[in-house]
Amino acid sequence: MRNLTVDMVFLKQTLDYFAPHKTRINLLGGEPGLIINLKEVIDLIQTYENLIVNVLSNSLVRRRYPWILTDPTIFYTEHLVLDFHEDSIEKLGNYDFLPKNDFNNYNLIIKTPNYFKYRRKHKLNHTDHKNTILKDYNSRSPDYAVVHQAPELQRRICAAFPLVPVIDFEIQMIRHCSKKVINGSRKFEITKENIDDMMTYKLFEFEQYCNTCTESISPRSDEQVLDIMEAGNV
Repeated sequence: MRNLTVDMVFLKQTLDYFAPHKTRINLLGGEPGLIINLKEVIDLIQTYENLIVNVLSNSLVRRRYPWILTDPTIFYTEHLVLDFHEDSIEKLGNYDFLPKNDFNNYNLIIKTPNYFKYRRKHKLNHTDHKNTILKDYNSRSPDYAVVHQAPELQRRICAAFPLVPVIDFEIQMIRHCSKKVINGSRKFEITKENIDDMMTYKLFEFEQYCNTCTESISPRSDEQVLDIMEAGNV
């Protein structure tokens, strides 16, 4: 829980490297609502034709930077729920769920076991619409019980290009895997060559922590899977 001022020289250099690639830039946790110069960061990203802004917040952005929710060119995703209980919903903040809208504002809800228990007793009409994203329960949850791993081929495809590789603003490096930020994912220098290799599936490799990964792996298009397999010689 700290305020961060993003180094704009570093950010511009990094965005220049991404500029040739059609990319969604996700500003995420920690908590982007704690970025002091968030407007300056977003304004800069929006000057690039190929880059799209996504902000993932625990609802602090709604309080500190409400203008983000009224800009339809920004994808705003809010992970507001701590968990569901049998007769209540535990949230961060006192906000209602985001309603159905055309501003690209989305609720993100994790399907914990308690989510299903709550649904059996209560209607969730205020979240059952196109602006709610449901995410599978995963091993970040403290009560998770490992049943099985994804097949090794799927884990190798994920390793070649994880869904959320990280540009770490604080150490100014690429982190291979967002799931391993705290426990030590492999790190890379931010150079044009490394960004180009990352975006064409040539930078990352299957790491030791991929052997023990139990995260659910989201499906990808056949075209992307073939691209990754060809580039990685899987």
